[in-house]
Amino acid sequence: LLRRVAIGIELETLLRVWCWVWRPLKYVFGLFSAASTPMSLPSISPDLSSPERLQRSLEAKEKAAELFKNGQFEDASALYAHIAEATVRLEDTGGAAIACDLSAGTKVQVNKGGEVYEGAMVAFVNDDDTVDVVFDEGDEDEDGVPISRIRLACSSDEASSDLAKCHVQCLVNAARCEVKLRKHDTALQFCERALSCDPRSVSALFVGARCNRELGDFDASAKALVAAIRLSPKDSSLRNELAEVQELRQERKSRDRELAAMVL
Repeated sequence: LLRRVAIGIELETLLRVWCWVWRPLKYVFGLFSAASTPMSLPSISPDLSSPERLQRSLEAKEKAAELFKNGQFEDASALYAHIAEATVRLEDTGGAAIACDLSAGTKVQVNKGGEVYEGAMVAFVNDDDTVDVVFDEGDEDEDGVPISRIRLACSSDEASSDLAKCHVQCLVNAARCEVKLRKHDTALQFCERALSCDPRSVSALFVGARCNRELGDFDASAKALVAAIRLSPKDSSLRNELAEVQELRQERKSRDRELAAMVL
């Protein structure tokens, strides 16, 4: 009887040890499995209407937020960037609709007659709610006629406005992912793209300022924070960040003066 009890205790102990070892191993293996499995990006077709494209974009945006929450920053960044590309597409349907409040120099996709052209760029934003878009050399329409420039009318429908907001939000969120990955140059590029669509985006200004701070460009960081404070004067976090950047800038100037004095 005592032998049976002893065997039972040993088995129970072994079972507990196995559970203690297996649970962390299971978590680690799960991370490796998730990292090794390539993420499939959702299809957001240019043939979809603005409301349908908006719905799919918002669903994908929720998935990207979950990836970010789980610490899968690379996948989250890729998904946010994918959504951003899908939401900055111009529709040439006679009186064409613009899905984003664009500025000169913004790269876009144009759906012209059912054909999607990559690499187009906004050349001019006109006073009559139109923009002039230029195409890459070599782009042709369905009849083989070279395309160089077209004028598109701005749309004011609600879906296009929401797509514009989603576009900027996804660019800023992609930047936040890159910051987590310590890729501040890439993050800054996302912020600049967001600001090219919405120069009044406080989030893009703030994240961009953080990136410039990490890259050592304190002047650019302070300039972005001053612009953000003008747009959101009651935000104390912006003022605190500006104070820290100004302090870092002053410390650098003091060090530079000391070095210059040593050289002389």
